[in-house]
Amino acid sequence: MPRPAVLVVDPEASRRKELSHGLTEFGYEVIPAIDERQGLRYAETLGPGIVVAPASVASNGGSPLFQRFSSRTPESEHMLLLLGEGEQDGRELPEEVLFLSSRGL
Repeated sequence: MPRPAVLVVDPEASRRKELSHGLTEFGYEVIPAIDERQGLRYAETLGPGIVVAPASVASNGGSPLFQRFSSRTPESEHMLLLLGEGEQDGRELPEEVLFLSSRGL
């Protein structure tokens, strides 16, 4: 069974490259995006199954990227994974959104 495509949205170049490289080694097709605007554009045309982004996209009511991918329904085929510095960054997220503390990664 093929693995879903992963959209990695991160303005920090080194982290974006490391995440992309690591996921590629595990057999995922990775689409790197330098910012939310580019990520949304790629998402509309490529339809990734997983979106990985910094937890900051959820602040202040959420960005367009957060709003687009934070609600999962039974028929949706995507998952949003947010990366934060510590567990406190993931406390206020909807249960449909996955959170991973990336401190030390």
